[in-house]
Amino acid sequence: GLESVAFSKNSQIERIHARAFQSNDLTKIVLPDSLNRIDTRAFYDNPISSVTIPEGVTTIENNAFNKLTKITVGSNLTDLKSGAINGNNAFRDAYNAANGGSGTYTWDGEIWKKS
Repeated sequence: GLESVAFSKNSQIERIHARAFQSNDLTKIVLPDSLNRIDTRAFYDNPISSVTIPEGVTTIENNAFNKLTKITVGSNLTDLKSGAINGNNAFRDAYNAANGGSGTYTWDGEIWKKS
């Protein structure tokens, strides 16, 4: 039933561990700049539709998020596990494509499009 989470401005959290916020009612999350890793199912089964991944994040493990329609990521994201976003590899494929990389992506119901 958790509906919100707030990290302090000076947060030193580097990792959101597996299933830390799974199966709650979070609709929005603002991740701390200190973050460098998001583990398996960290935010799975929450109605979060949009997220900004901090520049320092290098790893997102499988099923970290499963209901995203918009994601903004930096250029340091080098390890996207299988099914990291929405349980499939569509976002990973778009991010790793020749015109992919850092930026904002939206899900149109079929593919992730970089804007």
